[in-house]
Amino acid sequence: MVEKITAHRTTTPAIRILRILLRSVQILVALIIIGIYSHELRVYHSSHPSSKSSIIYAIIVGVLSIVTAAVYLLPNLASHKFCPWDAVLFILWAALFGVTGKVWVDKGGYGGMGRNMRAGTWINMVGMLLWFASAVGGAFLVYREKHSRSMLTGRAVV
Repeated sequence: MVEKITAHRTTTPAIRILRILLRSVQILVALIIIGIYSHELRVYHSSHPSSKSSIIYAIIVGVLSIVTAAVYLLPNLASHKFCPWDAVLFILWAALFGVTGKVWVDKGGYGGMGRNMRAGTWINMVGMLLWFASAVGGAFLVYREKHSRSMLTGRAVV
């Protein structure tokens, strides 16, 4: 039986630490977004009903991100194999950044909501970039894992 080279495996300590750090920051960013937007929903939803849908969308994206990143933190889960879901979350964060950026950065928002929501918009961008990095990194690891070579001669694709 031919053995695979294990030097490229995703279980190396450096990859594990990087994965834990990335997922922890993703959870932190999602918690911040949920905190900002839920506060704004509670305070301003009656005076500005048109902004309610984008705020609820932000909370939903934050909850999906927390659940996903928490599941990906499980020790024996090869989370890089779920990179298509990371790409979906990247698209959701990109849409969130686009919608909130249009309302809160370009137009200045609605009254007193502007400062917190502008900060939330830039935090949305950070979340979007984190999920992009996760999707691209996962795709790279999947590609590298599928195109590995045998240990004996290094010629056979296993």
